[in-house]
Amino acid sequence: MATLSPLGGPKRLAPRRTASRSATSLLLSRARHALALTPPLGHARLPTHPRSSAAKVYGKTLELNEQYDVVPKAKSALDTVSTAAANLDANYGVTAKIDDQLKLSQSVEKVTAKVDELKETLTSKVDDLKSKASATE
Repeated sequence: MATLSPLGGPKRLAPRRTASRSATSLLLSRARHALALTPPLGHARLPTHPRSSAAKVYGKTLELNEQYDVVPKAKSALDTVSTAAANLDANYGVTAKIDDQLKLSQSVEKVTAKVDELKETLTSKVDDLKSKASATE
């Protein structure tokens, strides 16, 4: 005789409450409780007006950029990193070694050749159609 679940159906079809579900429900209840506290999560609040919050963040970003010159410094740092990477590649041939391993250049050349061949075939067919159309007129 089949055993029935608390829901009245066969036991194998009953939803199981696993440890991960219990942990998830516990975490969710703790998170709800934390969000319900008077100063939620250390005075952090969700913005009530997203546009005003975005404007405040943008204004603060501009203010920090004026104060610390962030954009020119970031550009300088990125230029330095890209120059160093280019120098390492030139000195050690990293991209050439990768190309040798993966044979990317050969694959690109094959694809380019096939595309060129397809262009030539298509062009010749279009020219044939144009000549036939002009001959019938």
